[in-house]
This record gives sequence, structure tokens and C-alpha cells, in this order.
Amino acid sequence: MAELFGSALVGVLVKKATSFLAGNYEMQASVKGKLERLEELLIKIQSAVEAAEGRQIMNSWLLLLLRRLKDAAYEADDVLDTFDYRILEQRANEDDDKVSSSFVSTSSNAAKRMRTAARTLFSCDEDVNELNSVVEKLERIAAEVGDFLKLLELDCRSKKPELFSNRRITSSLLPEEPIGREKEKQHIINLLLQSESGTVENVCVILILGIGGVGKTTLAQLVCKDGRVKQHFSLIMWVCVSDSFDEVRITREILEQSHCKCNPGDIENFNHLQMTLKEKLRSERFLLILDDVWNENERISWEKLRTPLLCGKEGSKIIVTSRLEKVAKLMNTIDPIRLKGLPEDEYWLFFKKCAFDIVDPEEHPGLLVIGKKIAKRLKGSPLAAKTLGALLNDNLNDEHWESILKSDTWELDQGQNDIMPVLRLSYQHLPVDLQRCFAYCSVFPKDFRFNRDYLIYMWIAEGLIPNNNGKKRLEDIGEEYFDNLISKAFFQETYQVIKEGGIKIKAWNVHDLLHDLAESVSKYVYCRLDDGEPRKIPEGVRHLSVMTTDLAGLIKYSSSIFQHLRTLNFLFERNSDPNVADLHQVLEMLKSIRVLNFVNCHLEVLPISTCGLIHLRYLNLCNNGIKVLPDELGRLHHLQMLILEDLELDRLPTSTNKLINLRHLIEVQRRTRWGFRLSRKDKPIVTTIFDIGKLTCLQKLEVFCVEKRRGFEIGQLKTLSKLRGSFQIRNLENVGSKGEAREAKLSDKASVVTLELSWCDTRRNVRQEVEEEVLEGLRPHPHLKNLKVAGYSGVHSPSWLMGEHYLKNIVSLELRGCRRWKALPPLGQFPTLKSLKLYEMHSIEEVGCGFFGSDVVKGFPLLEELELHDFPELKEWCAVEEAQLFPCLLSLRITWCSKLTALPSFPPTLKVLSIERVGLTSLPTFRRPICPPLAPPSSSSSSSSFLSRLVIRNCPNLKNINEWTEQEREKLSRLESISICY
Repeated sequence: MAELFGSALVGVLVKKATSFLAGNYEMQASVKGKLERLEELLIKIQSAVEAAEGRQIMNSWLLLLLRRLKDAAYEADDVLDTFDYRILEQRANEDDDKVSSSFVSTSSNAAKRMRTAARTLFSCDEDVNELNSVVEKLERIAAEVGDFLKLLELDCRSKKPELFSNRRITSSLLPEEPIGREKEKQHIINLLLQSESGTVENVCVILILGIGGVGKTTLAQLVCKDGRVKQHFSLIMWVCVSDSFDEVRITREILEQSHCKCNPGDIENFNHLQMTLKEKLRSERFLLILDDVWNENERISWEKLRTPLLCGKEGSKIIVTSRLEKVAKLMNTIDPIRLKGLPEDEYWLFFKKCAFDIVDPEEHPGLLVIGKKIAKRLKGSPLAAKTLGALLNDNLNDEHWESILKSDTWELDQGQNDIMPVLRLSYQHLPVDLQRCFAYCSVFPKDFRFNRDYLIYMWIAEGLIPNNNGKKRLEDIGEEYFDNLISKAFFQETYQVIKEGGIKIKAWNVHDLLHDLAESVSKYVYCRLDDGEPRKIPEGVRHLSVMTTDLAGLIKYSSSIFQHLRTLNFLFERNSDPNVADLHQVLEMLKSIRVLNFVNCHLEVLPISTCGLIHLRYLNLCNNGIKVLPDELGRLHHLQMLILEDLELDRLPTSTNKLINLRHLIEVQRRTRWGFRLSRKDKPIVTTIFDIGKLTCLQKLEVFCVEKRRGFEIGQLKTLSKLRGSFQIRNLENVGSKGEAREAKLSDKASVVTLELSWCDTRRNVRQEVEEEVLEGLRPHPHLKNLKVAGYSGVHSPSWLMGEHYLKNIVSLELRGCRRWKALPPLGQFPTLKSLKLYEMHSIEEVGCGFFGSDVVKGFPLLEELELHDFPELKEWCAVEEAQLFPCLLSLRITWCSKLTALPSFPPTLKVLSIERVGLTSLPTFRRPICPPLAPPSSSSSSSSFLSRLVIRNCPNLKNINEWTEQEREKLSRLESISICY
């Protein structure tokens, strides 16, 4: 528990209490005094928590006091969070004019609102009573802090030595012949025996990568033992690096194993050590094993260590074993050898050897059945087989083996070479914040497929991601945490199957043994109830996952626990049938909940008891039968993430705009195997939110449909400055002027990378001049990467598409239905543009020279894909005598251009050429590859000079197909697909 409940929560509470006291709130003297006392107590208690953090506490009184402290701190968090809720409630319930002005208010107005909110904040008797109760509890605990610190010091002094030390000890000696690594062994040996002639460095680094206990060290030992390796290398050295990458110590150990005549221990100067090692290795083809490398941030130390190693004879090699992906980059290794668990058949042989030793397994058929079940739990880990094998071998009877099968094996005493201490060592090397985030995963079942974003959102909701005062997005910090856990092998990549159609999407899970580790470090806080386990939940549990549908039994035995829960996950299978009435009863008991997952609960109505859910941050309603959400949803003012996946909602309640802390509203619509949506695609439910501009924390908005009625005008976008990713604005015909368009403040939305602007095709009144002004006013941020404009009826393009200094990061551009444009803008000037699609340009008669850019940048320097469709008046495509025109073009598609009779030549890079319903009289030629000066032409063109796909259809004016194919024979010599029909 001390590992999980650290100073972070108490530190947050101190900040909250301080902010209320410094917030210029009007409050009674008694309330202010209680808040000041709460702040003092929390600061005092924080010292005790910091002292206990990370320690293995054995004393039962210390553990009891920590548990009491934890409970009181959680209660204090609820009280302060309730005060914060009252402020949010006041803000959300102001009348529309006041709310709108609050987003751009002055500091004096803000202070006035805070004082107004305070009347509600500190006048509720129930809230004040809760504050008094928490202060009294903390007073009693704080009185014992002195004794706690003294006893903690004694406990740590008298505690028995750890079952393992932070620094492992390994050697090149192989204790026994392993089973099942022959393939990996041969691969490494082949790499070792390869000649490296011609390389810049004499020494090649080979990384063996895998989680703790998978057999990295054993495999390295096996390789060292091989006769071919011993014969090939004149010197084989083994150093166990462990958690401290001390280049001086490692250099000394290498020297000691190199049979150096001097005594390395007598050499204190590091430079002297290196010079001695350099001279020793100069005449040796050596193999060095650096076992158990941990620190991926010691680049300088590694550079120092490797300097003398590079002086070894050609063909020298270094083998590194590590659990960290980043070590490969640090040490500039070749592709890592990634060790996974042993294959099932080979692992069973190894497990039997460990469990039965010299006894014949066939004499114990019952144990073989139980043993196979145990072996499957271990997922191929050799070290786990050794650990449990020794335990099973102590007593070869069915009852003993069955008890181990059903018990939490890793809670038993273990020696220093057992799997759990190795995994625990990995865990202890994590920063404290990452430890908490990883431990949180234990509330989910084994082999649970995590959606990366959803898990990060839950971390945020539970306060596991520290707030850095807005310097960095919480989601960005969460992504860094997640990537860090991946690099340290705590997560492994997998996939999740979307059952409608078998679509696979990327997901992540935790190895079973690592999941056991997470459970062992979080057993007092996290709990999981599988199906068939309606048992009493342990006291003190704050996070619970329920897979059993016997909710009545759960309520009977554990009703008192629900009011303290901060996470509650209902994770039912699709074919399950939970009792909805029992679900409603559970919801009524929740008082402190932050994260609530309803998965396959068959809910048709969401029963929101708002007094119990005022702390809720994360709500997932995936796969339910809900068609209408209650208006009470708007009272969840703390809500940050709302996931509406696979629901058939037609609208959101009018109160949705009161979710003023909402960061993510996710609407994932159901798909069939053919990819069609079963719910409405034309107007996502997010477009039904009235006054969406009040949701100033919103980061993701798929579509906004402009309407003329109040609450849906384009000015709603003004305050949504945190939008990011992809964003569509539809129905721009409802914007009346350039001034209105500017109210959207698109130029301020730096995190929007994909933008779509569209007018309705079926609109009756087309106002050309107004639309030109509107598009001009919708100038996006210059960092925009992808842009689509559709249905625009102006004659001229906006200035921000004409200027060469704007949209310098644009990668993809699609212009569709701009039927009145007379000339194309100079799009060739965009230096980063890779994809250009032009559709339904009915007034364009010429692709002129201006299209290719300005004098500064021209010729579409990076364009790879070009499409022209439905240019009925296009007659001429001007030829530009520039060798650099379309230098990177890979695909060209031209369709429905009946008046276009000729095309210019295209670059040799072109791989796909598709021409349909075009009035060409001859096909385009291809420019020859440009050879460097003084370089002779290659006898054979590179693969990039060949066309792979050719489509020519319905081009009745073409006369010289045969002549053209003969002329371009070399270009067409490697066609993979061809279709000619004219």
C-alpha cells in the first residue's frame, strides 16, 4: 500500500486547500479557520507519507495508520472536490449572457463571480459538516505522526534483508541445459561468426530484448558455451551491469576478465584504465557480454565505455541483454533479438523437468493434468517454470498441486532467482507516477485489451497524471507515461477485433505475470470480481471491476464498499444478462466515483443520481441500448470524458453545454462488415449540442453544423481554442459575412491539423460575393496539414491560398465543387504538398503557368498524388519547360475532361497513370531520368522509373496507342496491372 498511496495525492490536496484560501472567497471565519487547519494538517501528514513511500513496511500498526491516513485523505479529497463542484455548478448555471461573457471577462468580473459562487460554496451545511469531520479525523492521525516516523525508522532498520538486491549477480556459466531456444541460439551464433569487413566500426552490438524472467541471460550463457563461439573468439568476457551503469566499474571488470597482467583494482585513474584496456584488446577478437543493462539514459557513459572497445580486432562483438527497448538506440545495435515465452510444447517439456526432477511424470497422471493447467498460466516463462517447479516438486500429490493452481502463487516466499522478484525489480525502477499508472491496470482482467487513449483518460480522471499548471497537456503527459511503460515491456502490442465484420484495431495488454505483479502491489486498493465470485469485497478497496452478473449477491455482501469507490467497471460479455434493477441500486450507492464504465450492461435508461456522481470524470456507455440521455447529465460538471460508443442516440440533452470541464466527447458509430454505419452518418449527435461554445475544455469535435438560429451560429467556435486533430465545418451557407466567419477564430486553433470547410450542395440561394468573403474570413492556422474545401461558389480563391508564405506545412489539399473558379491558385508553391485532388471545377478552361507556383517555390516539389475529375471546360494544360516540374509524382488520375486534348510530359517517377473519359488525341510522354553530371547513364533504370499500373478508358480520340506503347516500352516493361478500353 505504501508503494501506491504516496505523497502525490496529499500534495494535490494541499494545493487545493491553498487555492481556496487564496481565492478571494467570501466565507465565515469558522469555515476559513477549518480550511487553514486542514492545510496545516495535510502538510504535516505529507512528511509521513513521503517517508513511507516506496518502503516495504512490515509493522502492522504502521500499516494500519497508513490505511487510516489514506481513508482520511480520500475523504478530504471528496470534500474539497465538492467545494470545487459548487463553483462549477455556479458557473454552469449562470444565465446565457453571463456565461458567454465569462469566457472573455476581466479579472474584476472573475473575482465577482467567485464571490458569488462562494455563497453557495460555503453555505451548505452538509458540505461544512463533511469538512469538520475530515479535519477531526486528520487531527487524530496527525497526533500520531511523530510516533509513526520513529517506528518507521526502527522498522526499516530491523527489517530482514530483501529477498533480492537491486544489483543482480550473473555469470557466463550455464547451470543447466535449457530447452526451446535452439532457433534463437543459432541466429545469434550466425551473427557472431559473420565477418564485418567494410564496416566503419570493428565492433557490432547485438541486443537480446525481453521482459524479466524470459531467459535472456540463459540464452547468452548458452551462446558462450557453444564450441564454435569459443573457437572464433580469443577472449570472452562477461559483465553484469544491472541498474548502475558505472563505466569505471564496468571497465575494471572487463580488464579483470581479460587476463590483464596488471591489477585493475590498483588503477584509480579512469583514463589509465581505458588505455590499458585499449592495448589489451588491440590484438584480440573478443566477445563481451553486458548482461542486464537497465539505464537507457546513460549515453555519455556508454560513449566513454565503448571507446577502447572499438579498438578490438575486426569481428569483435558485444552482446547486451536488457528489458528496455531504448537500449537499442543508445548502443546503436542491430535489430534486437526479441525473446518471447517458450513455445507451448517445448515449455511443457521444460516445466515437467522442473516440477518432477528425477521422478517419472508418467507415474503421476493426475499431476500431469494439473501441471498442464499451471504451465498455461505461466505463458512460457522459463524462470516461472523454475520457481513453481521447485515448489511443486516439494510435494508430489494432487491436493498440493491443486492448491497451488488455485492460489495466488506469487505471494509465496521466493528466492532471488524467482520470477516475481525479477519483475518486481522492473517495477521498482519505474518512477512513482508510472508505478501508480501501471498498478491501476490490475483492476482490469488478465489479457484485457486496452484502448490506449481510454486508459490515459482514466489515469487523468483518477488524478494519476500530475497537473503541471497547464504547461503541458495532461493527455501528452499520459502518452509519455504509456510509451515509457511500453519501452520497459510493461505493455505489449496486440489487437482487438471489432465483431461486426472482424475488423482489427491496435490495442495493448499486460503480460499475465506482469499483471500478477500489478495485483501484488495494489491488493489493498484494487479488486476484481470474476463471474461466479459473488464474494465480500475487502475493506479499503477504492477501484473495482465486476464481471459477475450476480449483482444481488454483490450488493448483499459488500454494499458498504460502494460509497467509497473511485473506479467501478462493469465489464460484461455481449451475451450477458445483468439485472438492470440491481445496476440502478449500485449506482445509488456511489458517492465518490471518478471512473464509471458500463460495458454491455443492456441499459436502456441511464439512472443518474447526481448527488452521488458529482465527482465523476469519466463515463463510458459502450454497447448499451440507450436511445435518450437524461437532462440530468448536465449536472455532472466535473465530467471530462464521455464515451458514447455503439449507441443509437438521435440527440444529446440540452443540458450538455453545462459539462464545462468536458475534454473528450467520443461518438463511435457501429459498423457492419461492409463498413456501413448503422446509425446516422450525415449529422453526428455532437452537432445537436446547443451553445457548444460553453464547452471551452473540449479538445475533439468531429463536426460542427452552422445554423442561423441562436446557439448554433459559427461564433460558437470562438471559445473552443483547445480543439485538435480533425475538424469539419458544414453548412457554411448559413454564415452571412466575413466578420461572422472570423468569429470562429480558426487562425488561433494551432492544434487542428485537418480541416474541412463545406457548403451544402442543395442550397437554393447562392451568394457568390458573400461566400468569397466567408472563405476569406475562415483563414486557418498556418500549421494546418490537411485541407478540404467543398461546395464553394465564389469566383476567386482566398488570399491565404494565393500567398506563398502561408500554409507552409500543408500536406494534403482537396478542392471539390468550386464550380465558378476561373483559374486555379498557384498551388505549386506549397513546399510540403504531397496530395492534390481537384474535383468538379466546371469553369476552369486552362491549367496555366500560374498553377505551378511562384518564382520562389514552384513545380510541386514534393507532390506524389494528383487527381483531376470533372473539368468539362478544360481545354489546355500549359507545358512548362522545367525539369523540376512534379519531380516526385507517383500517381496521376484524370477523369471526365472531355475537351482536354493534350498533356505535358511527366516525370520518370510516375508509377500509376489512369486516364478516363478524356479527349486526348495522344498520350503523355515521360521525361528521362536526370543523370548526375559526368556520370554515365545506367544500363538499367531503377525500379522507380517503371510504371506499375496503367488505365486508359473511354478516350475515343486516341489514335496512337500502339505507337505510344512502343515508344515507352522501357517505362511499361514492368506493368503489374493494365486496362485499356477506348
